[in-house]
Amino acid sequence: MIGLAAFAAVLFGWNLSTMPPEVHGDDAEVGLDAIRLLARFNLFEAGWFELPRFHALPTAVGVYLFGNTRLGLRFPSLVLGVAAVLVLFALARRLWNTEVALTAALLLAAQRFFIQLSRAAGGSPGVAARRRSPRAGGQSQSGVALGDVQQQKRRTQ
Repeated sequence: MIGLAAFAAVLFGWNLSTMPPEVHGDDAEVGLDAIRLLARFNLFEAGWFELPRFHALPTAVGVYLFGNTRLGLRFPSLVLGVAAVLVLFALARRLWNTEVALTAALLLAAQRFFIQLSRAAGGSPGVAARRRSPRAGGQSQSGVALGDVQQQKRRTQ
């Protein structure tokens, strides 16, 4: 598991503060909510899209540790991405065996959309879907949204 965590950390963390060179608008909004959360700690105060600032808590930890930098903005997503790979490995090993678990974890870690989300301030497709739809069930909608992205991609190829 240590090797798997190191592989994922290197893959997700390579040039984390410089690549991509720009900060996406959504990432900036999460970062601003994190800064506001550090200035006035209230997880349930309305922030971006009138959502509670709870979504910015992981980013606030990164900004607290590394300052108002791209590294501070993106580091929590790296940690959550590595944790997701390790959780998938542990779950698959418990359900099947070590070979299946390692294959699943490596496939997840090397998946380009997962790499991108492990380098973004939001860092989670569930969070992204929740931002677009403040209704209950935003996390379940993320699966539908990602499936729709895959369908659109296949149509354009």
